[in-house]
Amino acid sequence: MKKPALIILALLLLVFISIYFIIPQKIKTTSAIQIDASDMNVARFLVNKRAWQKWWPGKFNTQDSSRYTYKNMAFTLHDNTNGSMPALISYGNTKAGSSLTYNSIEEGSCMVYWTVEMQTSLNPIQRVKEYFEIKKLGGELQDILRIFKKFMQADSNVYGFTFGIKKIDYEYMMVTATQTTAYPASDVVYKLIDQLKNEAGKQHLQQVATPMLNVHQTDENAYQVTVALPVNKPFSANNSIKMEKMVLGGNLLQTSVNGGPGNIKNAFRQLKRYQKDHHLISPAMPYELLVTNRSEQPDTSQWHTTLSWPIF
Repeated sequence: MKKPALIILALLLLVFISIYFIIPQKIKTTSAIQIDASDMNVARFLVNKRAWQKWWPGKFNTQDSSRYTYKNMAFTLHDNTNGSMPALISYGNTKAGSSLTYNSIEEGSCMVYWTVEMQTSLNPIQRVKEYFEIKKLGGELQDILRIFKKFMQADSNVYGFTFGIKKIDYEYMMVTATQTTAYPASDVVYKLIDQLKNEAGKQHLQQVATPMLNVHQTDENAYQVTVALPVNKPFSANNSIKMEKMVLGGNLLQTSVNGGPGNIKNAFRQLKRYQKDHHLISPAMPYELLVTNRSEQPDTSQWHTTLSWPIF
């Protein structure tokens, strides 16, 4: 009876010893995901504590941007260091340190990593338990990263606007311009548009798209105001009205915005960010398509505008 008992005891001892070799003193697991977004945009939402509230799938305290929960886990964010976000993860009686990092792998694409490291117990049974717990935790973190990816790949989340590509379906434009000392009022813009419409009538031209506007600030109190009217065929230019051609079938990067000049300026900034992030080249200046007739609608909150930027 003693011999079998000794064999069993020896096997158990071997198992316990093996645990210390198989399961290291520090358990480490990394969850990773590829995201089609620039590293700058990923950083805005990953290493900024308050920005987590925009994409976090669990609960959070709006008054404390350091604390988040997901299922039965609590996350405490620490101050970011060198482009990483340290986070303490607590679940049950277990605490594990973790760090979120990212790096650009190609143009417009990033890898995001969530690495967890935990000191294991000297108790072999507890060590095995902790090993399986941290592996389960890795799966939960992978789910959170998938949610972060879905958030990051929606333009409306990253830029505040949805962008699209439209083909140019008109070729000829009547163009005129003026200069002002302040941002042009609607009566200034529509006076120019009416000049174009009157000349179009004289030359038997048909307007084929919404009037276009570009306002460029050239100095502190100087604005170059250019308006255009797309028409159906070539025409005779004069001293104040010239003919310009669009690339028929070319691409326009577009987004829509509601509101007045402040909203429009912000939309143009985001359009420029999108263009830069996606490495799009523009051969011409951007412009507004005046969907709302602003001369008939003085309430700027009711203005609807489509921003367009020729690209290739």
